[in-house]
Amino acid sequence: MYDKEFKGLVMLKRIRDFLQDDDLSIAKAALYYMVCQILVKGMSFITTPIFSRILSKEEYGNVSNFFAWQALLLPLVTLDLRVTINRSRYEMAEDNDSYLSTILLTSNVITILALIIIELNQRFFVSLFSMDMKYIRILLLYIIFQTAFDYQQIQYNIFHRYKLYVFYTMISVFTSLALSVVLVLLMDNRFEGRIYGGVIPAVIIDAIIYFGILKRSYKPRLKYVKYAINMAVPLIPSALSSTILSTSDRAMITGFCGSEQTALYSIAYSVSSIAGIIWQALNQAWGPWLYDHLNEKKYADIKKFSNKFSLIYGSLAVGIILISPEIVYFMGGKEYMETVNVMPPVILAMVFQFFYAFYFDTEYFYGETYVISIGTGIAAMVNIALNFVFIPRYGYIAAAYTTMIGYLIMLIYHFLIVKFKLKKSYIYDTKYFIGVITGLVMIQLMAIFIYQRRLIRYAIIILYSILLLLIIWRYRESVKNFIEKFKNKKRG
Repeated sequence: MYDKEFKGLVMLKRIRDFLQDDDLSIAKAALYYMVCQILVKGMSFITTPIFSRILSKEEYGNVSNFFAWQALLLPLVTLDLRVTINRSRYEMAEDNDSYLSTILLTSNVITILALIIIELNQRFFVSLFSMDMKYIRILLLYIIFQTAFDYQQIQYNIFHRYKLYVFYTMISVFTSLALSVVLVLLMDNRFEGRIYGGVIPAVIIDAIIYFGILKRSYKPRLKYVKYAINMAVPLIPSALSSTILSTSDRAMITGFCGSEQTALYSIAYSVSSIAGIIWQALNQAWGPWLYDHLNEKKYADIKKFSNKFSLIYGSLAVGIILISPEIVYFMGGKEYMETVNVMPPVILAMVFQFFYAFYFDTEYFYGETYVISIGTGIAAMVNIALNFVFIPRYGYIAAAYTTMIGYLIMLIYHFLIVKFKLKKSYIYDTKYFIGVITGLVMIQLMAIFIYQRRLIRYAIIILYSILLLLIIWRYRESVKNFIEKFKNKKRG
């Protein structure tokens, strides 16, 4: 018995040591993030066809509305203090745990105040959110604990705790999705089962992280509150505007057209967002690398690698556009196939998001937080205005194009700020970026045509695959050298 207990303790120690050991190169870190995102989103894609077939369109639309409001409220009811954690690495690295607990408690106070306001004006907010008060309370509780998870994951990222980042992400997502499937199958109220299944495991795991943060340092510091608010508040309009661009369309479709059209749009958006998922995974490693090189004024390296980065991403986006009908069929079945035609503009919106992130990150590094908010605010207002005009007339299809236009406005705006205000457009190869974007726009227009002609599309997919393999083989040495450039270079 003692031998078994000893072996168990040894195994636990090995697991702990594995999670603590994060001596990784940038290339390996990027691989960790990519595998994590693929597994997490892969699980999501596996369960989405289950939910889309078990839930009615109305129920699926209501679920999408719930999580859309969660994303919309998050920056407002937490002051979006998470955006300050990356910068805190440089200014309070030795006392970062104290900083983390301070902004966590500050965010919670704001969230509780928001809940009190909602409780005092229930009729208005029930109508605004298109959901019962019970679910609004669940939503705010979820945000309180989700904040701890988000803050901790960002801290793991900036201090290179890659394995812990991946571990907590996968555990949280897998348990939430698994319980959601079980409860949807067992409960009479399937919408409620989906919400409880998603929230309960997340709250439990997030609560463990929450109290872990407070245990390490439970004394908030007023100077950190001031620092965080001064940095974050100017960015709240930006965060809110970005969230509006990505989620308000679903809330507005629900209000104008009903939950069934929200369900149709949500399936299309989920498939299209694969392009966004790839960008998020790559950007986990790219972002810190970019900040370090901006800090060291290594502009030539940034231009060289950003060109390769954009070409790789554009090639992946093309592949997603070409096989979108098959992905839609897998995700939703025949009854959702009509959504295929809205996917190219949404994928293109993700491409615009990818490119504007280069300029956004540059502005953030140089402290231009106010101009960031102005740009995203303009894009969000244009998006909402266009939604009000076109969604009632054309339904969910209009939302795909208004979202694309919103991200295009953000790309143009942030480019202009970097060029004329910061005068640092030379950091990136603008002509190269325009060439890649133009090619992707042409492919998007072509995609709408070939979706109705299966044989032509399959022939193009075969040619694309052959060409991609030939390019990889032709430039295999360059690919190896590109990876080697990152190896053994630590962030920070």
